[in-house]
Amino acid sequence: MSTIALTATATAIVAGAAYYARTGRRSAAKLIDDSKRLHRAKDFGGSLAAATEACELGLKEGPTQHRLALLHLAALFHATRKFDEALDTLDQVEFTAGLVDDERDLVPVLHARAEVLEMAAEAPQNPKPLALAAAELTRARDIRRRLSGPDTMDAAFAAIN
Repeated sequence: MSTIALTATATAIVAGAAYYARTGRRSAAKLIDDSKRLHRAKDFGGSLAAATEACELGLKEGPTQHRLALLHLAALFHATRKFDEALDTLDQVEFTAGLVDDERDLVPVLHARAEVLEMAAEAPQNPKPLALAAAELTRARDIRRRLSGPDTMDAAFAAIN
């Protein structure tokens, strides 16, 4: 993990503790909902704190909730243009044992990574080659074809998302 990501994570943990003190412990799903609401209200610090707490609770609630909480956290980093942190969080989802039980679980991670890389390619402070985004989409397509066959509608459903 990069120094920036470690600093952001430490800050989020402290903010998460403050959030916990204000709200009391809840479920990871409820904290993700709270984080979304806070983000829409432009309370980015509160949103990040709720998302971080959701990740911590997700560890205790099981791999599905933990994966969903990490994907949400990555989305927050992406939305606030913290591309390295978003990519580090997505790496955590992909490479943490038990979070991706099936290759199908990996497809949303690859799509999210492609979105982050595409936006980062346009950012002057942190340019990433657009080819990296295309490579992630290719990996997702290959998984869908391998698991569902060449005539699957999965690609169309993925495009809708």
